[in-house]
Amino acid sequence: MRSIRTKPWILDSPLFAFAPLLDETNLNAENHVLFLDFALRVFGKTRENISFIVADNDNLNKAIPRKLSVLMFGCDSHRLNLAVKSMFSASANGIYLVNKLMANLSTLKSSAKF
Repeated sequence: MRSIRTKPWILDSPLFAFAPLLDETNLNAENHVLFLDFALRVFGKTRENISFIVADNDNLNKAIPRKLSVLMFGCDSHRLNLAVKSMFSASANGIYLVNKLMANLSTLKSSAKF
């Protein structure tokens, strides 16, 4: 959970919680929800105070907002990473060859040979 700032000097929504789960032997969605309930109680809040959750598109992260009945906004950097991987998967051999060439050109002596 992270803080939200609309302006650099104004903290609109402080960091909510950052701690290990209460039961680290079972990392399922139910234990994550139990942790959120615990953290909410510490701050005198309830589930109704959660408007949405931002997370990547992992199945666990999809289950948590469903259990809390709130919206989930997927992680944009995760989507970008998936898109880039998809775009370059077809040209994986070309990327490997360019990487190999760049490694060979990384030293002055090696680049002089080409």
